[in-house]
Amino acid sequence: MSLDIEYHKTMLELNLRVTPKDVLVGWYSTGAAVVAADAVLHNFFGDGAPNGALHLAVDTRFLDPDRAVRAWVGAPVALRGAVLGTSFVAVRLSFAFAEAERAGLPLLSATSPAPLPSDTAGLNAGLARLHALLELGAEYASAVAAGRARGDPQLGRALSEAVHAVPRLSKAAVEGMFADAVQDVLLVMFLSNITRTQLVLADKLNTPLNV
Repeated sequence: MSLDIEYHKTMLELNLRVTPKDVLVGWYSTGAAVVAADAVLHNFFGDGAPNGALHLAVDTRFLDPDRAVRAWVGAPVALRGAVLGTSFVAVRLSFAFAEAERAGLPLLSATSPAPLPSDTAGLNAGLARLHALLELGAEYASAVAAGRARGDPQLGRALSEAVHAVPRLSKAAVEGMFADAVQDVLLVMFLSNITRTQLVLADKLNTPLNV
């Protein structure tokens, strides 16, 4: 196994110039368990991590979905003051996802994923989910206003912020914006098809004929 230490140091320095608030916390690999070579990598990345390195392993085969993502921290194994090696101790993980990321988790974690929905099907599913959430919020607000349910101040502020964040547009304005977006997508598809055709023609013209 070879490790280009200078390359990793240079890339880390360049990354910190762009995002100086980033902090090195460790490294990741693919696999279901720790292997012997991981100790060398862990010691290298541990030198740049303020609180010690974290080793994150992702089992891309998903043989055990409950243990597909695991993490360890390294603890030195010493005898009479001499460090003999590194012992990996498993740590507990908690996962946090944005709403956009959460929508794709079933497809990523399924062993036999269903085919991806079309653009129209995805749009319909998103609108149906949005409609269900709006109905749920309206029912909660009506129940609190009528005294049938106890209001939650934090939830009320979140609903108020969500309502005020929506721009006040007429139906015609929304339909116009949607039509413009569709036209932009169609234009990009048209240009990509023209480019693909030009490349095919250029390839055919530059290909010598075999006599």
